[in-house]
Amino acid sequence: MRIIITGGDGQLGRELGQIFKKEGHTVFQYSKQQLDITDRGQIREILKRIEPEIIINTAAFTKVDLCETELEKAYLINGIGPYYLATEAKERNVKLFHISTDYVFKGDKLFPYEEEDTPHPKTIYGKSKRLGEELALIACENTTIIRTSWLYGHGGQNFVNTIKELSNQLSEIRVVDDQYGCPTYTKDLGIVIKELITRPPGIYHVTNSG
Repeated sequence: MRIIITGGDGQLGRELGQIFKKEGHTVFQYSKQQLDITDRGQIREILKRIEPEIIINTAAFTKVDLCETELEKAYLINGIGPYYLATEAKERNVKLFHISTDYVFKGDKLFPYEEEDTPHPKTIYGKSKRLGEELALIACENTTIIRTSWLYGHGGQNFVNTIKELSNQLSEIRVVDDQYGCPTYTKDLGIVIKELITRPPGIYHVTNSG
């Protein structure tokens, strides 16, 4: 299969590239500099040239605090970008896999959210990601939404690497104690995404346990 990965230089994008290449697929990984998902003309040109069978969108504006002050950027990348991808995928009968987040929920549930639970985002990040989900699902019925949380992989900024670095610098680390989540290894998530290629489109929650 010919697969396009947006956000291809990020933690998950790099992991997915390795997984699918090992499976013998032809993979095209695009960084945000190479493919701006808020530029529909650029998306159209690349899809026309590559003629992929699958698009996996890992591109996102994930800096939660910055989203609160850079609203336009958040909604463009997290909301409008997935819509453009879905619209172009629909025109070419291409499967779209869109990576989303647990931030689409309110966050006050003391046990894991299920796919059937009603989203209620509280932050601009969560609201913009929820908009991306809704628009992608409306624009292309062959869309799969994958909600995950607290991604960590090799390299890049993530909670695990941050704590590791701080532990090497400080004798005591102070962190918030009112947040709950499931740190999810990018390789494990990538393996599940590979398996979802043959599953029906829809919404799936994928995290590590614990």
